[in-house]
Amino acid sequence: MNNWRIVVVTAILSWAVSPARAQGPLTPPGAPGETMKTLAQVEPRIPIPGGSSPFTINQQGSYYLVTNMFRTLTIAANNVTVDLMGYIIASTSGDALDIPIGTGTNTLVRNGTLRPATGNHALDARYADDCVFENLRIDGNGAWCGIYADDRCIVRNCEVRGCNNRGISVGRDSEVSNCRVIGGTLDGVQADHGCRIVDNVIEGHGDDGLYITGSDCYVAGNRVKGNADNYEMVQGNQLNLLLCEVPETLDWPCSVKFIGTLACSVTGTNGITVNASGVSIDLDGHGLIGPGAASLSGIYQTSAYRDLKICNGFVANWIGTVTADAGIRAVGDNAMVSSIQASTNNTGITIGRGGAALDCAATYNKRDGIYAIYGNVISRCTTAFNDGAGIIIARGATVHDCTSYRNSDGFSALGEAVITGCIAYDNSDDGFDIGSNARIADCTATDNSGDGIQLTEDCLVTGNTCCDNGSSGIFVMGDDNRIDSNHASDNNKGIDVNGIDNLVVRNSAEANGTDYEIVAGNSDAQVLTFGSGFSCTEPWANFSL
Repeated sequence: MNNWRIVVVTAILSWAVSPARAQGPLTPPGAPGETMKTLAQVEPRIPIPGGSSPFTINQQGSYYLVTNMFRTLTIAANNVTVDLMGYIIASTSGDALDIPIGTGTNTLVRNGTLRPATGNHALDARYADDCVFENLRIDGNGAWCGIYADDRCIVRNCEVRGCNNRGISVGRDSEVSNCRVIGGTLDGVQADHGCRIVDNVIEGHGDDGLYITGSDCYVAGNRVKGNADNYEMVQGNQLNLLLCEVPETLDWPCSVKFIGTLACSVTGTNGITVNASGVSIDLDGHGLIGPGAASLSGIYQTSAYRDLKICNGFVANWIGTVTADAGIRAVGDNAMVSSIQASTNNTGITIGRGGAALDCAATYNKRDGIYAIYGNVISRCTTAFNDGAGIIIARGATVHDCTSYRNSDGFSALGEAVITGCIAYDNSDDGFDIGSNARIADCTATDNSGDGIQLTEDCLVTGNTCCDNGSSGIFVMGDDNRIDSNHASDNNKGIDVNGIDNLVVRNSAEANGTDYEIVAGNSDAQVLTFGSGFSCTEPWANFSL
């Protein structure tokens, strides 16, 4: 143990008396190097002095405005970027910003306000291609044009007010997006061939809101209203319009969506007049409200055009003085109306040849609920409380799975119709008033004041239930019909046949005032009455229960 202690003490003493170790050189380094940046490094752009002196950019590069400017800024070079830095160029004579002919290609101007002298342009780039103008506010001050650009230019996120000719005008293959163009004397936005005009607000112009002079443009999402004429366009563009107000006329193939419920206060006009084929109108859950008795139709397309599609909303209060006026009057061929509620109109819905009404409701109209001309399909529709027929069809129609309640006639068909799976209940006249060459099958007619089913000639009536009607369950006025496998109960007369050469087989009738009344000259099977030991060997027999 003692030896160990001596070794440790010796080691400690040896370390304590050893010479000091070297700490490195003590000579200071040289003078510090330069760390400050030059002005060109901090702001590598060229200043525009502003003030009252004119300034012309003659060389390409990046420029910025250092204060407000009260004369014209001229860009006489290509490949120039100008940042207005939030300042204003308010010219006291001439344009606020001018790009002379032969210069200005690939110019970018942004972030400031332009105010020209009255009668001049705020930004005149009419000869400059491939430019971008963004985040600008144009105080028109009676300017001839707010932003005037040539081909392949982009104008975005700008606000333009108070111009006497056009707010924004662009050449071919350009874009105007997310701009507000408000309160001009003539046009809001004018665009040439191949342009993209999207998501702008264009309001309050004395002539056209959106004026498309060329074809092959894409137009979508613009809110255009309060102009003398909201739209002026040539044919051949892809148009996706947000409808902001009525009355409106659509003169081109287009897709239209409502921005909200639209009410028309103008009398003697249609809400929407469709003067084109291939138009689609989506009410998007909103309504089209008319001014009442002095109106025409809510949506009207003449027979000169075709392929109109209307869906998803309601039309009301279009009560014109002309018999044909309707909430929807789509008399062109191949119209399709779906998921529409039509109420308190003259007629609810009128469709032309080869059209369809699907999943619609027509109620409280002054005339018919749904009126279809030739070759139509009416499916899953409801009509109620109309002063005329619930559903009236001319010829060549298919009607299925529809309900008609408390109208005059429930269903009225001139001829050549197929009606299946429908219900006519509590109508003030007949449940089904059918003309010639029709088939009515698997329908129900109850509590109608007249006949459950009334028909003329050459019809097939099969599998129907007719109960509690004020006159006959089935009334056959004419000849050459087949009345097969129907049931009639609690009517004044069950099955009443007045014509000749009719085939009446396999029907059942009970609790009617008279179960069967069939005049001579018809082919009717034996009428059998149920008894306690009922049996029948005649497969074509009619039954009286």
